[in-house]
Amino acid sequence: MPIQIALDSLKQAASGTANSATFLRGDNAFSSTFSSPVLSGTATGTYTLGGTPSLTATALTGTIAAARLPAGCVLQVLQTTTDTQQSTTSTSYVDVSGLSVTITPSSASNKVLVRYRINVSTATHNNMGAFQILRGSTAVGNGAVAGRRACHSAFRGQFSDANPHETTSGEFLDSPGTTSATTYKIQYVADHSTIFVNRDQSNGASNNYPTPLSQIIVMEIAA
Repeated sequence: MPIQIALDSLKQAASGTANSATFLRGDNAFSSTFSSPVLSGTATGTYTLGGTPSLTATALTGTIAAARLPAGCVLQVLQTTTDTQQSTTSTSYVDVSGLSVTITPSSASNKVLVRYRINVSTATHNNMGAFQILRGSTAVGNGAVAGRRACHSAFRGQFSDANPHETTSGEFLDSPGTTSATTYKIQYVADHSTIFVNRDQSNGASNNYPTPLSQIIVMEIAA
């Protein structure tokens, strides 16, 4: 009977899921191994009966499945940058060369956060450039007021500056609804004069004329 009481006490002190046989030795010792319900791979460490199980960081191997992570976690991050100097006079949207990135979501219910920053200038002080995000061939995140140009962000030259140069940026939380490879890119359009990217109008060859870097970043967000 004393042996039975000791065994019951040990059973109550143990926690987790036993995946090997327990046994009673002559010294009344209790032995069991436990498997983690979250981690895949191999976990090794010391479990003390009657205490709190603990594992050292170096004892864990494998990965945590994306499906186990809570909503709002960032699952992957991708970036494309370009310092290509380019321009357009088009009054219809055209691609910003080199500013696209492809992401493959791990779940169709997850979202994709798109961020971009573009260095832009214009040939005249009252010209405007507008920018939009494309998912495949579909514009996402645009404002759309009747009678106005639909865009995600815009830049207009200042009347006090004959050679304006600024940065435009934007971000949008998209719901692509797919696990297929999905490409996001940035397009731009001019009002009535030239819009430049990664250069100013005069584009001289000296330190007075910048050659900035533009970028697009996409992040998969767990739903």
